[in-house]
Amino acid sequence: TWGDELNTYLRVEHTAGGTHGAITPTSVTSTGRIKGTFINLGTPSTLTISSGSITPTRSYHSVAVESGTTDNNLDTIATTNASPGDLLVLYAADASKNIVVRDVSVSRTGNIFLSDKASFTMNHNTDRIMFVFGGSNWIELSRSNNG
Repeated sequence: TWGDELNTYLRVEHTAGGTHGAITPTSVTSTGRIKGTFINLGTPSTLTISSGSITPTRSYHSVAVESGTTDNNLDTIATTNASPGDLLVLYAADASKNIVVRDVSVSRTGNIFLSDKASFTMNHNTDRIMFVFGGSNWIELSRSNNG
């Protein structure tokens, strides 16, 4: 998993340095990296919902509604580019458009598992939701409702 790879990387970097000083890794993956004491998810790109689905290509994305709509349901997050343990943070690209993230129990078709088994509406571009990929489903880790 990503966590195991990170721990291994840090141990190797620490050992390779030959000292017991600060660990200063330079890179973990091509889409996320450790920089100083922060985990940096990189610059987000925007994904547009299409038929209730998005296909993430990295760990950090803004989400836009389909053309011509003001609200959109997000029922499925594609697994094409994901590996078990991958983290994903999403936010609404436009504060005037609602992104409704729907739990599989609500959508009846998706692969999103929310902590309260209900929908979460991102109605401001400071709202965030974080997932971990479990192998076939995206499982909510946390959310912030700041709108």
